[in-house]
Amino acid sequence: EEAKAFREGRPGGTFCSLLLSAAGCDALGWLDRVPRSDGKRLSEFPRPPMGSDRGPDGVETDRFCVGMRRMAAALGDTGEARPKLPWESPYAETCIHAMLIVAADRQDEVERQCQRALTRPGADGLRWLGSEHGRRRTNADGLDVEPFGYVDGLSQPKFYAQDVAAERATGGGTRVWDPAFPLSQVLVRTEEPTRETYGSFCVFRKLEQDVPGFDSSMRALADQLGLEATDRERAGAMIVGRFPDGTPLQLQSKPGMAHPPTNDFDYHSTPPAPVGGSDEGDGTRCPFHAHIRKANPRRETQRGAVLARRGMPYGAAPLAQGETEGLLFLAYMASVEHQFLELQGNWMQDPAFPRRTLEFTGSDPLLLPETNRGHEFPLAWGNASKGRVSIPRLQSFVTPRGGEYFFVPPRHWLLEARER
Repeated sequence: EEAKAFREGRPGGTFCSLLLSAAGCDALGWLDRVPRSDGKRLSEFPRPPMGSDRGPDGVETDRFCVGMRRMAAALGDTGEARPKLPWESPYAETCIHAMLIVAADRQDEVERQCQRALTRPGADGLRWLGSEHGRRRTNADGLDVEPFGYVDGLSQPKFYAQDVAAERATGGGTRVWDPAFPLSQVLVRTEEPTRETYGSFCVFRKLEQDVPGFDSSMRALADQLGLEATDRERAGAMIVGRFPDGTPLQLQSKPGMAHPPTNDFDYHSTPPAPVGGSDEGDGTRCPFHAHIRKANPRRETQRGAVLARRGMPYGAAPLAQGETEGLLFLAYMASVEHQFLELQGNWMQDPAFPRRTLEFTGSDPLLLPETNRGHEFPLAWGNASKGRVSIPRLQSFVTPRGGEYFFVPPRHWLLEARER
């Protein structure tokens, strides 16, 4: 009923969800109830030492059990360009068992529900590690935006027929890109002898964003590319893949596409072909390194890794001394290893992805610090004959401050625990 109310534009009430890490599942005796696609039990896998995602003697481990902190290097959170792990407390040093998500239209209702969770019977055995506070930001058109000012969440997978129909009618169509995905993209069946139940894996990331640094770098990039007047906004679009209003750079060289922005495009069949060749071969419309292109190449063979995600901004300008802003990122999936780690660990960091036939495309410049030769930018939209310019080592605009892998258990697991 709450989901139906939300889709109809009515208040959906207060939302509460309890998520458990592998350590939390283990503490409750539920670790072997968490499903794996190969049917193995999670307790069969060894726990690796801190700083490693492998067990003793290099034995394979389950990535959910490993946890995010042990995988910091594989995620790009630490490495050559970021030698010291920049995580905050409690994520940097504490074993987190659970996360409670509370969402409502009113802040006082969120606070009331959190207080209720802390004072209810049995809560005296819990140790509250901390809290994060997010709040929606919208632009003049009422669309959600993240702290850099870009419309966020436009290419979500759709799981219900009415949502697919709505995108076909009002979201620019579905002729090129099919937004419909099966529920198996986000749900995984749990092994229950008497009932059919499902859970979902969730990735939480706290991502601090350097808004002044981003804005300054985009102005400098526009200068280096010789962009003038209204073309200057294309500098940021070549990093993100869309203009701030959501217009896809793949479709046009300036913002201003009809509201709401379309999601009906890909990078290899969108007409008309650019001047001087196919964009799939030269990336002169939307560069291969652009964030939305690295995160979703929009090829049929790569649909299995697409995530259902939601970013909630935290902090708000003007910031007081010592305050920060950024995104509280949540993504739901059927497999941490085959979805989130494929995107974050492979696609975004691989300088040869998505076009391995090219010598170089670069890692995701929005999320990851560059350690090699930088990125190449076309001097003219859709025209390879105008050439490119190489920009070495853009500064890092996003700093990971913590996170964890979680499992959202079926509701009846929680009811069972309450009855113990």
